[in-house]
Amino acid sequence: MNLLKDIQTPQQVDTTIKEYIEDFECSALRESMRHGEAYYRNKNTEIMERKMLIYTEDEDSGAPIEMEDPYKANNKLPSGFLKILVDQKVNYSLGNPITVESNNTDLFDLVVGKRFETNLKQIAKEASKKAIGWAHVYIDEAGAFKIMKVPSEQVIPVYNTYNDEKLEMVIRYYSVQTQDAQGKKVMVNRVEVWDETTVTYYQESTETGTYYLLSEEDMHNIFNIVYTNPKYHFEKKIAYGSTTQREGVSWSMIPFIPLYNNDEELTDLNPVKNYIDVYDIVESDFANNFEDFQDMYWILKGYNGESVAQFLSQVKRYKTLNVSDEGDARAEKIDVPYQARMAELDNLETKIYNFGMGFNPNQLGDGNITNVVIKSRFANLDLKASQFEQEVHDFIEKLIEFVNFYVEMSGLGQPVELEDVVFNRSILVNESELLDSNSKQKGVISEETRLSNHPWVDNVEDEMERMEEEKEANLENIQDLNLGPQEEGEGDEPGQEV
Repeated sequence: MNLLKDIQTPQQVDTTIKEYIEDFECSALRESMRHGEAYYRNKNTEIMERKMLIYTEDEDSGAPIEMEDPYKANNKLPSGFLKILVDQKVNYSLGNPITVESNNTDLFDLVVGKRFETNLKQIAKEASKKAIGWAHVYIDEAGAFKIMKVPSEQVIPVYNTYNDEKLEMVIRYYSVQTQDAQGKKVMVNRVEVWDETTVTYYQESTETGTYYLLSEEDMHNIFNIVYTNPKYHFEKKIAYGSTTQREGVSWSMIPFIPLYNNDEELTDLNPVKNYIDVYDIVESDFANNFEDFQDMYWILKGYNGESVAQFLSQVKRYKTLNVSDEGDARAEKIDVPYQARMAELDNLETKIYNFGMGFNPNQLGDGNITNVVIKSRFANLDLKASQFEQEVHDFIEKLIEFVNFYVEMSGLGQPVELEDVVFNRSILVNESELLDSNSKQKGVISEETRLSNHPWVDNVEDEMERMEEEKEANLENIQDLNLGPQEEGEGDEPGQEV
């Protein structure tokens, strides 16, 4: 149900759209999306927006004045922890192809296409950075099923009052370039309002800032084809004899699928933002200290010069100073507390990986680390990945509803019934240890079981076929080495090799 359909006047539509957008823009979720995107792109807002301030007094009123110090170093060294944590989790769970087990896996793979794995990783990254990722499903002009990632900050979901999992409407808004009355290029918002049947397009006026319904002429200019407004979700071509017509079709559900980062709807930045901010400040101030204290401090007592500038000139030119009988001049150097800062940075790094539930490669250690140690280092990441993989499972379950609609509409076969989603996690291993353990199991367990746990074997059946072929080839080579027929009974003695 499109909640805007019940509104009668353009003024009411305009007001309603503005309220939805303004409420979303001011929400805590939208703010966390901004931070998540910034920190992922190594533009950490806390350090990048920091100013070095000094305080003085107004000459007339004596009131305190805050101003930026133009002489103090202000290096900005944002860390890239969030990108590491996000990419680590997504590639850990989705770096290797997942297996969607169903009654007809081949049909599912055929419908979603070869780019499904890539699309899923993109949406997963979006969810990790912004708490929720959105996929838009549609049918392209060629009639193919498509999945598209939509930036999370463009989507405003409206849920049923009594069922917070049922979408009643989705408002998508984004900026487009147009011309005002004077022909000047300006940016305005375009709004798409999606319900279970149609999508309605509105655009922000360049003159009044109000939202108006796009005309059929506007729709033609946007899509290069005649569309009414509102329009159906997609169109398919219907042949009537020698003529072909386009017919509007609806999904009968809103074609937007959410992928939540976790059941708390938090970003991967939320647990570690404060620690990352402190890390950035400590490291940036470390650089500031080197820059601010790179010259010596001079302590002058009884200096006979007229100014500090004259003093610096005399030191540089003559390497001598004139001071009074009781005067003195000496240089002092401030030591930067290196060890304390490095200890604090190490402490913060450990907390970021611990609270961010990631794997810290700097703590893996050197030498021959056992797989038990490696597994313990991955314990937090395993917990986070398990929770995230459940969200991916729910996402695919919802996606299959659209796949089955497409299958039925296209007459491709029976509906796809999801059985399970198998994730092939990417984990570091001590390969030498695994190979040694695996070789010791030869003859103890079945060859198929042993090969299925071999780190170099991807397909057990193929490997067993190759082993059989090599065995047969070796037997042929042994037979070729026989120089002639043997005497009767030769080589038959117990323990004698032929």
